Amino acid sequence: MVQKSKLISSLLVLLVCLSSALTFAAPAKIRIAVLPFKMGQTSTWWDWSWDPGTGISDMVVTDLVNHGKFSVFERERLEEVLGEQVLGQTGLVDASTAASIGKLLGVQLLLMGTVTRFDLQTKSIRLPIVGEVGESTATVQLDLRLVNVETGEIITALRGDGQDKARNLALGSLFGTFQDFSFESTEFHTTILGKATTTAVGQVVKGIVDKTKDMEGKAFSDRVISGLVADVTGKEVTLTVGKNNKVQKDDIFQLQRKVKEIKDPSTGAVIRVVKEDIAQIKITEVYDGASVGVITKTEAGKTVQVGDLAELSQ
Repeated sequence: MVQKSKLISSLLVLLVCLSSALTFAAPAKIRIAVLPFKMGQTSTWWDWSWDPGTGISDMVVTDLVNHGKFSVFERERLEEVLGEQVLGQTGLVDASTAASIGKLLGVQLLLMGTVTRFDLQTKSIRLPIVGEVGESTATVQLDLRLVNVETGEIITALRGDGQDKARNLALGSLFGTFQDFSFESTEFHTTILGKATTTAVGQVVKGIVDKTKDMEGKAFSDRVISGLVADVTGKEVTLTVGKNNKVQKDDIFQLQRKVKEIKDPSTGAVIRVVKEDIAQIKITEVYDGASVGVITKTEAGKTVQVGDLAELSQ
């Protein structure tokens, strides 16, 4: 009986060891947030309350989660942190501000962009023997950008194109279905518009997976914090981030200043932000919405100013 008890104990210890080994072996997931996509100049062919930009971005989130290597910041949490007003203005977000939003959320990557086409068109065509039939074509096009939160640079521009066709489609009943459907529903995925959307989303997610292969398995800090200098009094510096942003006493922040923004000449989007180091500070006091630190190092010829960027040193 004693030997049996010892055997059971040994097996339990072995299981615990194996469990620990598997836990440490698990690769770190890439943290990403997906902003609701804005609608481009696509014509509106529906006359009810509908938000394809948000619905399609949710489909991208679902595909990224199902892939397994991403930890995705859910839209409900985005609303909690950023507020509905900010999310409603995501079309105004460029790479620089996207990096700031990403750091506030504590993610490494941020996906944003535009639904440039979301069309359902019909036409009559004449076929031999059959005669005249109606043909419907659904076209979905996504133009998205993946931003590296740490550098503020666009890692890649992603394009998703989907199209599907059907003949003799009962459009009246189809529109009725669309009026009450969910982008995640089986009913939507079986329509030509749903199939076109699924194709476009799949192309985008594949592009994200391909572009982030070198990030797999790397360990990343859970704290990515970025703020601004709010006040400078002697060697004492007050920042706009505090306990609410996970700032801790003795944290070291690098202070930087934006030198210039480099923009894509064709779109005007910011693709790179050039910064210069100004100083380092060590946090001595932490409040809910602010923190105070003392300057421990200053670059030659530089002085800290209100509005300078502050990033947690890793």
